[in-house]
Amino acid sequence: MKWFLNPIDLSKNNIYSLYFTFENNENDRYWIHQVRLEFPELRISGFKEIEQELREPILRVFKRKIESYFSFKLNNNIVAPNKFIVQLIARRLINQQWSPEFLIEWSPQILQIKPVPIYRAFISRSVRENEKEIPNYISQAIERWGFYTFTVGIPPLKKVYTDEELLQTIRLEIEKADIIFAIATKRDKLSNNLQWRTFEWIQSEAAMGYVLNKQILVFVEKDVVISGLASKRVVLQFDPNNLQEINNFFDKYMVQIRENIKNKKNTEFLLNSLIALGITGGLILLGLGAYQFGKDISKEINDE
Repeated sequence: MKWFLNPIDLSKNNIYSLYFTFENNENDRYWIHQVRLEFPELRISGFKEIEQELREPILRVFKRKIESYFSFKLNNNIVAPNKFIVQLIARRLINQQWSPEFLIEWSPQILQIKPVPIYRAFISRSVRENEKEIPNYISQAIERWGFYTFTVGIPPLKKVYTDEELLQTIRLEIEKADIIFAIATKRDKLSNNLQWRTFEWIQSEAAMGYVLNKQILVFVEKDVVISGLASKRVVLQFDPNNLQEINNFFDKYMVQIRENIKNKKNTEFLLNSLIALGITGGLILLGLGAYQFGKDISKEINDE
């Protein structure tokens, strides 16, 4: 069996086709009735009847190719590796008689959509060892969608910086990035003992991204309070006990986010896109009323 996927990279409508070629290189004779395809993890399945002219019994040794294809929609975790199973419903010629039907199966095969081109993402996140679990999870999810990720303070951009070098390096990396993702996780508890502050650099990095007209998407852990420019971007609250909702969000919106990068759209366009498509998957869109462009921008940046 040989197979190939079309298209091989991201499709905007998530519709793909798998093409199969089956070739008999043995002396045994087979009569193929049906081809079946199944994605067990995605609960997708289908079958194709083989056309009559390909099913005619031929009572001699032969080599025959049979081709088939399936079109399907992948709308759940399409960039993660997914197993699929292919089955042929066949009969074999034995002593000039066709046997009862049986299965010929190939399993497991692995299909993975490859997002291209690879874009560059700046990740504004904590670099502390005891705070790395959630940012690592979200960064890896971003990478699966075709991004190189960069954060000053972790490899490949980890070194000892002077204050001036640190600021210059962050600005350079944000300037080179196609998009900014910020991950606001808990650090310091507030006096009310109910809410938390996050790391301080998120404000400065959000400000730099705004000045450079980058798409900025901020993930905020539940009970974390943010303010300043970071709170006026596209802010999505997540539950640390249900990080799968981050993957669900990317499954639904990352194709559009990548389209925005391709077409050089900014954060305002990103917000409108998300509202038009409808936020789902457990994430909560915060601060919609505070989403203001240009208001007191120079004061906010100077205050950082």
